[in-house]
Amino acid sequence: MPVSVEGALLAIGDVHAVMGDGEVNGMGLEIGAEVEVTVRVRKDLKIQRPMIINADRIACIDSDPDILTAKDQVLKDMGKYLVNVCGFSSTDACALMSFYGNLRFCQVVNPQKTVRMEIEKQYMELFEYKTLPF
Repeated sequence: MPVSVEGALLAIGDVHAVMGDGEVNGMGLEIGAEVEVTVRVRKDLKIQRPMIINADRIACIDSDPDILTAKDQVLKDMGKYLVNVCGFSSTDACALMSFYGNLRFCQVVNPQKTVRMEIEKQYMELFEYKTLPF
């Protein structure tokens, strides 16, 4: 997640036992939970919106009142990340996103619609690129 305010804090909440992509009827099965996370500061990644980078996938996330604007932004963000950080050519980044990328709707019930573009890392290995920064 980008941090643009000195002293910013991280909060986690709204834990669901199960919820389909999109939260289409405004609900998931809410539960109490204890959450354990590891957070690292990465000053080398210059991003403007949240990203998820874990053991098996990367994802770019955006929210906007217009779901098509959010969709366009996550595609731009993923393309920039693949080219500028991972060293993909723009042609290979486009092909990777088209062949193996998954465009997902995180939620559509709030005024800000949330969309993510995710790619499993195993498919990145099919292309030539500089390195993965994770």
